Amino acid sequence: MLLSCSAKRYGVVEATLEYRKELDGLRALAVLSVIIYHAKLKFMGLELFSGGFFGVDIFFVLSGYLITSIVKHGFEQREFSFVNFYWRRVKRIVPALLVVLAVTAFGAYKILLPDDLVSFGKSLTAALYFSSNFYFFNEDSYTAAASVFKPLLHTWSLGVEWQYYIIFPVVMCIIYKFFRKYAFTILAAMGFFSLQLADFTVVNHPDFAFYLLPTRAWELIAGGLCAYVGRDFIYKREGNAKLILSILPLLGIFLITYSLLCINDKSHLPSYLSLMPVLGTCLLIIFSQKDEVVSSALSLKPIVFVGAVSYSLYLWHQPVFVFYRFTHQEVLTVSEFLLLTVISFGLAVFTYYFVENPLRKLRSKKYALSIAACVLVIFIGGCSIVNHEGFPQRLGGLASLYDKGPTLPDMSDCGLGIGKRCLIQDKNSTNNIVLIGDSHAQAMALSLSDFARKNDYNLLNFAVSGCPGIALIKRKLNDGVDEICNSLAKKADDFIKKNKNSLVVYMTRMPLYMLNDKNGPWVFSTTGKGITHDIQSVITGWGNNGNKVIVIYPVPQPPFNVPNETNKRLAVAKSISEKLAIFNDKSFLEFDKNKYSKVWDVNFKKARELFDGVNGDNIIRIYPEEQLCNGNVCRTHSDKHLFYKDDNHLTYYGMNLVVGEINQKLNLSH
Repeated sequence: MLLSCSAKRYGVVEATLEYRKELDGLRALAVLSVIIYHAKLKFMGLELFSGGFFGVDIFFVLSGYLITSIVKHGFEQREFSFVNFYWRRVKRIVPALLVVLAVTAFGAYKILLPDDLVSFGKSLTAALYFSSNFYFFNEDSYTAAASVFKPLLHTWSLGVEWQYYIIFPVVMCIIYKFFRKYAFTILAAMGFFSLQLADFTVVNHPDFAFYLLPTRAWELIAGGLCAYVGRDFIYKREGNAKLILSILPLLGIFLITYSLLCINDKSHLPSYLSLMPVLGTCLLIIFSQKDEVVSSALSLKPIVFVGAVSYSLYLWHQPVFVFYRFTHQEVLTVSEFLLLTVISFGLAVFTYYFVENPLRKLRSKKYALSIAACVLVIFIGGCSIVNHEGFPQRLGGLASLYDKGPTLPDMSDCGLGIGKRCLIQDKNSTNNIVLIGDSHAQAMALSLSDFARKNDYNLLNFAVSGCPGIALIKRKLNDGVDEICNSLAKKADDFIKKNKNSLVVYMTRMPLYMLNDKNGPWVFSTTGKGITHDIQSVITGWGNNGNKVIVIYPVPQPPFNVPNETNKRLAVAKSISEKLAIFNDKSFLEFDKNKYSKVWDVNFKKARELFDGVNGDNIIRIYPEEQLCNGNVCRTHSDKHLFYKDDNHLTYYGMNLVVGEINQKLNLSH
């Protein structure tokens, strides 16, 4: 008779699973590796636990082993219940998560700037319904510098696991109903396909491969396959066979340790390289035994205890580290790391004893309703944060600092095949502003749209983040936007050639592209003559067609993230009046534009020389440093507004200074 997938008794399933201390010890190693990796500690210039992110991969394998053992046992004993399975997962995961989310939300409200709080609010709601991996997939990569300032970044892995928990029992139900004899083979095939997909996509779509379930499922399946390997044979072997079996756990811990210490986040991951920690974990799951050295070490009481609280420790460490970085400094010393780890551990122990353990034993309907109510309250809080733009009014007289200005007016499709990127004042007018460049040009779009409306210009926005905007220059990042870059650059060229008397505005973070004149890490010349030659020839060509070309020179680059540094310095003051006094100090966040790092100093010089080499009567040069700097000393704000979004992009108010200079130069040229 075919197995029915209807709900039956379930209570005995988890109780029959063997508790193995060494696996809790392995969880301890995994969570401590992740924490050290997130701390970014260095010794003699080398990052400690450069592969500590593999701790999450270890968690995936262990979770796959546990869940498959539970589901497999349930179906084999014909007592599996979907309702009970999901309810047990909720009781195991959700209570501690809700506590951490609630406390983190309170801390975020007190500490974060409005823009950062809005981002947090979005990640908060995503974490509630276990879709953080999708949310962060659309943000910066996991290894980006900004990641150390995201309090809930680590919840991406919970999203992957929960999505797996939802799908996997259904898959197992189908397998055990129709293909029971081939369960292991089918799971192995699914795991192999997932691994192949990860290895195939990671080069061109690294964030997809990193964050999403299709390319992570193989790690959970690998752990699940271990549940099909009986361990009785380990204890029945003698002689050479027993010796070999005792060596395999050593091989497993070696593979794991090597991965954690010697591989770094510059590698393409997940991929076949990820097999190293995954296979190492599988070897320990299958072959560890009480009388061998690895199992004995991982079974030591202190290590097992850390493993027992590893889930709560994982939840707490990221917001603790992030809030400290927001209020103090990004780079942590060893003593700061130890302090933050102790704080995280203390919170984890409290959560384990007063939230995790007691609540997972409750079964009443009132408990379920309480969880639902908490989820609803936190969800409303997250939505309110986003809808109220981070509650800038909580900052009193400093609220204007975080005013982002008006919103960009609705853009239309002007029939050029570039999408909704046009602000048309008059379809018959030949007064066109053509905006070309990267994210620096995009940051100018709002201020330039104000200028266009006041002066009866049509605005056509060809700017794309990370793109130099020159058809002869191509990118090397392979991040999926190369076709857009090349397409818009060519269409901008075509429009400029066909429409004389246009006003072409070119702005980029050119020093970034000048890291190497011939073949930089971002771009390369398609002509073989170097990017300097190609850029100069294209910009000069724009001006030779009767167009005026406004070349925006590089924006002075502060050696810090301006909003974050503002937050850190104002955090030391308790009252709004004290914060205002600090902010109104004339020297607040000033910087010397000549004190770049050696590399950036060279690149700024190259960028200025490149633009100096653009010749033509119709070239108008704009120097942002003339508006932002007095001599070598540059300001980052006015009395009311910040001029920088980060450490290189200007805000709407910073860009207004640049566009104001454009207006002045155009008036002078008439």
